[in-house]
Amino acid sequence: MKYRKATLCAMIVLLTFFLPITIFSTTKAIQKKLYVENPSHQFQFENKLYFYDVEDNNRLIGKYYCQTDMCDLAYSSVTKDDEIILKELKAPSMEIEMIDNQFAFINDGFGTLDEPLYLLYNIVEEQALTKYKEVKNYNVGIENNFFIVKNEEDKYGAITIQGAAQQRIPFEFDYLGIPSNPSFNQIALPSIGFASLKDNIWQIVSDSGANLSVPFTDAIYNYDPTYIILQNSNKEFYVTNYNGNLIIDNYYKYLDFYNRFLVLIDRNNYFSMYDIQNNMETEKYLVSSIDDVTISVEGNNVLATIGGKVVETLAIN
Repeated sequence: MKYRKATLCAMIVLLTFFLPITIFSTTKAIQKKLYVENPSHQFQFENKLYFYDVEDNNRLIGKYYCQTDMCDLAYSSVTKDDEIILKELKAPSMEIEMIDNQFAFINDGFGTLDEPLYLLYNIVEEQALTKYKEVKNYNVGIENNFFIVKNEEDKYGAITIQGAAQQRIPFEFDYLGIPSNPSFNQIALPSIGFASLKDNIWQIVSDSGANLSVPFTDAIYNYDPTYIILQNSNKEFYVTNYNGNLIIDNYYKYLDFYNRFLVLIDRNNYFSMYDIQNNMETEKYLVSSIDDVTISVEGNNVLATIGGKVVETLAIN
């Protein structure tokens, strides 16, 4: 009888001790199961940025812990002085989306209001990498995930982000850009070469920073893989190859590429088109400016229209 009483007392003591712990643990487990962090998968939530893989059932890739209220993705932008005439793609400033489900450029109050800094952030590792004054990919992107960036010393270079962020063009240029050329695929601008400015000298450099063209004292306006359009101190345009040899021995008020043709307006305001491959120029037409001319593609032809009338039809091939 005494043994049974002792056993009963021991059981009561054990229950008194362990039952609250069991209830507490069970309650916490239920609460934990019911709690879902950022249940609506918002990008900005409770002072954090959340990055999800939308193609993998909104799997959480990683988070960024904000330091300020202005925390958001960085914007791609093109800022240049008036003397920079390079014909870059005109696009509104837009957020740079997450890159390869691993990296993002983040604006979080770094720098100043006048000169913000944008942080390159490894989302998976939750690791802050490098800050830049400017990030540029023209919103359509540059092939091979290139980004033209300006460092805190106001020098331009280029990085590529493919599994890892790597510097490809050294930070030694006063300006770096890629032109908007109708012969290029506008879905992603090609990294065939970058127009660089250094110590008042223009040059085309490769995606590793090697020189592709001879240096020019005149400003680069546009180029393709073979030819370069420049503007001299008299605001006149001319075209050379990458060795600096003149392709047409003349200077123009307006000069640009369209497909494999050159669009010209000479000093006397006469418009024409020039077939570089066949060294042939069309008839000339008096215009007041390039705004009088509409150039379009119809089938396998390039059409030049003035005053509603098609004046030239040129076969592309």
